[in-house]
Amino acid sequence: MGLSGRRWTLPLSCLAVVVLGMDNTILNVALPTLSRPPVSATTVELQWIVDAYLLLFACLLLLGGACGDRFGHRRALMIGMAVFGGGSALAAAVSTPETLIVARAVMGAGAAFVLPTTLSMLVEAYPDQASRFRAITVWSAASGLGVALGPAVGGALLEWFPWQSIFLINIPVAVVVMVLAPAVVPQRADGDRPGVDWLGAVLSILAFTALVFAIVEAPERGWSDTVVVCGFALTAVALVLFVVWERRVEHPMLDVRLFGRRRFAAPTAILALAFFAVFGCLFPLTLYLQFVEGYSAVEAGVRLLPVAIALMAASPVAARLSPRLGDRATIVIGMVALGCGLTVLSLATGNSTGYGAVLAATVLMGFGTGLVLPLATGLAVGELRSTETGVGSAVNQAVRQIGVALGVAVLGSLTALGYRTRAEDALQDWAGTQDLTDGAVAMAREQISGALEAAQGLDQQAGQELSDLARTAFREAMADSLLVAVGAVALGVLLALVLPSRSKPGRGQEPTSSAAGGGPGTDRASPT
Repeated sequence: MGLSGRRWTLPLSCLAVVVLGMDNTILNVALPTLSRPPVSATTVELQWIVDAYLLLFACLLLLGGACGDRFGHRRALMIGMAVFGGGSALAAAVSTPETLIVARAVMGAGAAFVLPTTLSMLVEAYPDQASRFRAITVWSAASGLGVALGPAVGGALLEWFPWQSIFLINIPVAVVVMVLAPAVVPQRADGDRPGVDWLGAVLSILAFTALVFAIVEAPERGWSDTVVVCGFALTAVALVLFVVWERRVEHPMLDVRLFGRRRFAAPTAILALAFFAVFGCLFPLTLYLQFVEGYSAVEAGVRLLPVAIALMAASPVAARLSPRLGDRATIVIGMVALGCGLTVLSLATGNSTGYGAVLAATVLMGFGTGLVLPLATGLAVGELRSTETGVGSAVNQAVRQIGVALGVAVLGSLTALGYRTRAEDALQDWAGTQDLTDGAVAMAREQISGALEAAQGLDQQAGQELSDLARTAFREAMADSLLVAVGAVALGVLLALVLPSRSKPGRGQEPTSSAAGGGPGTDRASPT
């Protein structure tokens, strides 16, 4: 029996998005490992290693969907997986932070072509609404499964294999998809479709890269530093040029007028704020679990699973609550739960109460996000005309990815700045009584991994004192940074309170939102 036909389209699409979902979270448990030799990445470099993938993924998502429609889904899928796999191979072959950042950016660029293409493949393979809904539900669940498996798989790999294994695992999947694609995916290209908006893609990448650069570099250089100020200025200029260009070009990459519609803009902003908070806090939380609580990579990975599991478990709950309470009330409940989870996490880490409180916090965070994700997505896409659902869905996905990238940048930078400030104050008095070299003091002041490494070269008592000092500085800095995430969620609650409440679905009516929660980039509508 051949591989052609829609029965193979869904498994192939799911295989591709599982590995993309994993790469949103698999790297988190490897951050402490990458901060040690031979990579020896600083906190700023760790942020870039995470964000390089997210930024290129978000900024090229719309372009990737347009290229798939114009040049053919098979070609876009194969090129995207080749780039993603090549970036993974490069990441496994390098040993410097700078080249690892480049490799992650390459992976993100490839992922941006794969994600919208797999969804477009399903839309084409399942023309009737009922079967299409079931297929996209499975597709969404596959992406969510990848997000959930990422920390655990990454931890297990790091327990028994070198850190390069978290990238090498992508390559066999990429090869399988590329080998099967010619037999499964028909090569249909619409050469009559409008040209690709390359300038719009370049301007969006420039704007958001400059923004993340300024946010990430500010704690080290200072907010008034010329380079940081220029980064923010470049962001403003590039965004203005992007909006002007997109409004004037005949076939824009992004119809910016969508954001002028409150019924689309408000739920999309809520999703961005939720993803900013919940995925942004995973960056310092992973470091906390390993450096402060002392868990191994696999133990930390398992302890991060409740976020993704609760997120997926909440989606069917949202589907049951919404007809009774309405979308607006259910979204408010979800955002409040997310905010409560972040508040508990801030208190738990600030007071070092152990994993029990962290577990409760992560369950609340995941469950709250799971209530918000399908309903806010459904509200946003439900306000679009049938001819706009493709681009509207892609915009929705891209904005969520940007929210994640900014969350990592902001919360990571605030944690780094808070640690450095506290460590400097504590080391000022303590270091004078110890036989420490200037290099060791600088290491301890810069980041917690440096302090723990410096502590190993001291006698037992002094080493313990330095370790305790560094751990206290980090957990207090993290606790304060999480309050910014709480503020972002509070803003989301205010936006949710003014949402229009969608009419309640009748008996037997299909829900308009995804039935399965996913990570960044999963929803029901097609970006075609």
